[in-house]
Amino acid sequence: MSYYSNYGTSDIDVGAPGGDYETQEKTFTEDFDEVARPWPLNAIFSTVPGEDSLSDPYVNTTIDGDAYGWLMGTSMAAPQVAGLAALVRELEPDFSARYVENAIKRGAEGGDGQSDDELGAGRTNALDVVESLD
Repeated sequence: MSYYSNYGTSDIDVGAPGGDYETQEKTFTEDFDEVARPWPLNAIFSTVPGEDSLSDPYVNTTIDGDAYGWLMGTSMAAPQVAGLAALVRELEPDFSARYVENAIKRGAEGGDGQSDDELGAGRTNALDVVESLD
């Protein structure tokens, strides 16, 4: 869990990667000896509204005229879960929302499959979810 994460019994369905470490100090270190992925490589590389749209400590990058940045948080994790839900619906178009949710929870890893205080059913795993649909 990240240092800014919210959690509580029955509040979390699944966990998804949002970037960074469990402490602010580890998250923003640039020392390769301290952590496996130093800042900003421990964040999620994403599109951003425009060049120089991010404030410190976030890092702006422009590639072929398009703006990107290293970000973290729910805004990075939620699209991964939404994308996984869309993938399940693509593969199983007749699934109801409840079946899609259950498939994602069933394919999660690192949790108890139910309602862990920190990860809900576990961390999303797209491959396990897709394989469970066969």
